[in-house]
Order: sequence, then structure tokens, then C-alpha cells
Amino acid sequence: MSETQGKTAWGQWLLDKETLVLKHKEILYEIYLDECKSSAQILDWIIQVSQKSWATDDDIGELVRALDDILNIQGHFCGSGQSREADSEELTKAYIKRL
Repeated sequence: MSETQGKTAWGQWLLDKETLVLKHKEILYEIYLDECKSSAQILDWIIQVSQKSWATDDDIGELVRALDDILNIQGHFCGSGQSREADSEELTKAYIKRL
């Protein structure tokens, strides 16, 4: 089993398998994975979190790891520097199914 296989928590971020949302454990903040349909939308979530006063460098880094583990960002959204779109809801469901 790989290090990321079966993961539902990354630092303060938890994957809610029912709602397909990444939730911060301490702050009432949610990342709606079904809205991450393009590299621009993924980057927007990352930048939004990075601009929050509560967000630590660890929070931001763990969010990036969570998004990449679940959505395989480079494989589905921006491989070789090319922006693409993908069905993030289906990718999230497939990740959960592998748990």
C-alpha cells in the first residue's frame, strides 16, 4: 500500500466521504471537491486558503497534498503545463472507493 493510499486526513484537513468535501478540523472552512473541475478552480481554492489569516504554511501544504492525492492534479488537470478539465466529483468518488 502506498503512503497516500487509504488516506482521509492530511494535517488539519479531513475528507468527508459523504459530502465530498475537505474540511479543516479547527476552522469552519470547507473545500467543495466537486467544484474543482479545472486547474484554475483548484488553484483558486489554494490561493483562497493561503490568504486566510488562520492558514498556516502547514495548512496550505497539506491542502495541496490532499487535493493531489484525491484528484491527481498533474495527471488530470495540468500535466505538461497544459490546463485541462476533469470530473472532480467522479475522481473523488473513485478515490473514496479505493479506500
